[in-house]
Order: sequence, then C-alpha cells, then structure tokens
Amino acid sequence: MKNLLSIVIALLTCGVCAAGDGGFTTRFHITGFPDSTVCKVRIHDGATYDDFRFDSIFIVNDRAELHGISQVEIPARMYVFTDKGTITTYVSNGHEEVISGAADDIDKEALNYEGAPWSNDMMSFNREIGYRINEISRLARKFRSMTDEEKREYSSMARKLDSLQCDFFMRNPNSWHVLSQMEYKMMDMPKEDVRKFYDALEPDRRESPYGKAINGYLNVESIAIGDRLSDFNIIAKDQNGNEVNLANLTEPYILIDFSQVYCGPCIAAAKEIHEIKEKYAGKVAFINYSCDNTEANWRQMVKRDAPTWPSLFDGSGATGEVCLKYGVNCYPTFFLFGPDLTLLDRTEGYAPGMLDTYLSTNTK
Repeated sequence: MKNLLSIVIALLTCGVCAAGDGGFTTRFHITGFPDSTVCKVRIHDGATYDDFRFDSIFIVNDRAELHGISQVEIPARMYVFTDKGTITTYVSNGHEEVISGAADDIDKEALNYEGAPWSNDMMSFNREIGYRINEISRLARKFRSMTDEEKREYSSMARKLDSLQCDFFMRNPNSWHVLSQMEYKMMDMPKEDVRKFYDALEPDRRESPYGKAINGYLNVESIAIGDRLSDFNIIAKDQNGNEVNLANLTEPYILIDFSQVYCGPCIAAAKEIHEIKEKYAGKVAFINYSCDNTEANWRQMVKRDAPTWPSLFDGSGATGEVCLKYGVNCYPTFFLFGPDLTLLDRTEGYAPGMLDTYLSTNTK
C-alpha cells in the first residue's frame, strides 16, 4: 500500500515530467520526516526578482521529487520550506540534482548536494558560511532581550561573519550561488574589491543579469552622507501620473522610502507613515520609491498601502541606476535629506514606531 501511495504522490507532484524534455529534476532523499509530510516550494528568478513557481512536494519513504521547466536561462533559486528549516538550491533546464541527508541536517546546513553544476558550491558555502548565518539569525530574534554584553558579542559575531562571507565571495566569484548573492553584498564592500570580483568572472557570468548589475554598480557614483540631492536627484511619475522632481519639493526635509511590494516591513512602515504624516506636514516630504521590476507589482503595492504621498516608479527596478546610486540592497531603506538638500542620514529596516522616533530626533 505504501509503494502505491508513493507512486500516486509522485504523479501528483510531478507536474510536467521534465526528465526527457530538457527541463529540471530535483530529488530529495531526506530521513526523519513522517510519511506524507508536505513542504512548500518557491522558485525565484533572480534576474527579474519574480517568483515563477509555487508548489508543494510530499515526502514519502524519505523521498520526494520535483520536476519542471525553468522559465529563465540562468540557474533559478529554489527554496523548500520545511518545519526543520529551509533548503536552498537552484534549478536549471537540462540538470538533475539529488539532495540527501537527515531532517536535522537542514538547519545545520549539512545536507549533501550532488549532480548539478552548483552542487559543490552549495555545500562549500553552507559548511563554511551558511550554518553561521542560521546561528546569527537565531540570535537576532532575541536581540531586544539581550544584555549590553550580549549585544556587543552579537555585533562582534556579525562583523566576523560579514568578513568571512566577503572572503568566501572573493575566493569563489564564478559560483552561481555567490554571484546571485553578490548583487546584494557588493554595496557593503569596498568598490575596489567589487572590481576585483568582477574582473575574475568568466564571460558567461559577466553577461548574466547578476554580472550586468555588478558592472552597473561599478560604473555609477554612489551617494554618501553630505552629498547633494542635485547630484542624485530622482525624477519619476507618481501613482497619479504626475511627474515628481525631488529637487523641487518645498518641505525642509525629504524622507525617501525605498521599498518592494512583497516586503513585510515595508508594509508596516507605510502604515506608520499614514499615522504620522500630518504630524510632520510642511516639515517633511514623504516619498516612496518602488524598487519593483514591474508596474503590476508597484500598482499592487499602491492599491494595498494606499499612500497619500507620492509613490514613484520608473521601471528600472532593484538593479536600475537609482537603486545602484543609492546603494539599496535591503528593504525598506530610508534616506533623509535636510534643508540644504544634502543627505543627512540613511537607515535600513523597520521596527514599530521607528519612523516617528527617527524623524523627531533628526529634524529638529
């Protein structure tokens, strides 16, 4: 009966069977999960930042499979969400991969990857860097309850991890896993190191969307505290079709909020702006800049958050010139310009009540 159940589940989860049609196949051989455990799957196109497949796999007899056809030419990142942690890998047409181990290996990033061009890279990254990221993420969730000494220790660990990660990236520039993450990490690294990284890329990596984004970043001037808005001005259409030129705003302060539609903290930040906007009327101009790659996603955000302040979209997305010049690699990121139209400060992330505190402190 169990073997029959396995066959039925395999047929249900296979979708378009891809072994012979140039698609991809990923096999999971993982012990420790009860039969019929359901795991959610998300496949993400790093070139456009869009998810092109949501699915489920069923683990029976310690095994599960996913077949399909990728919609992009470069390896697409796949996340498999389990109650033991998240398995990260890639899919690409014409490739098969086997991921094996025990359920308890997932959070320790100790699974084995075999068969795909990125398999060895994934294991090297996970065993040198990945498990450390999981450790510090667990600590981060307890940050507010930490003592001052524990916070100092946490900060020291974070700096060490950042250094180790940068070193790993520099040693493995042509790993697809490294390349897909470098697009975010590069803005935290000295540009001379980013240049060395780019110079070490093989031709196909340079021509990938990741390589083009890195090259774009190297060829723009990055904003810094004290820089004038006139050198980094943003002119774009708002949600009502009106052209907005930040240099023409009359309020003494300008707060630019860089966001994306699927960012949870961005949604919370928009709610707080609704609450405090009148408090800072005439003093602070609130501007949202959408880093979404499609107008449909931006319009979805506008409909959901209903901003009464300008939400700007120019179609350049997260790897466009504006985001590269402003060095935005996480969401939300806020930039505060002062009365002389110079950059006073930037801050990343969001916590409840943060914006009111931030503005009352920095706009006196």
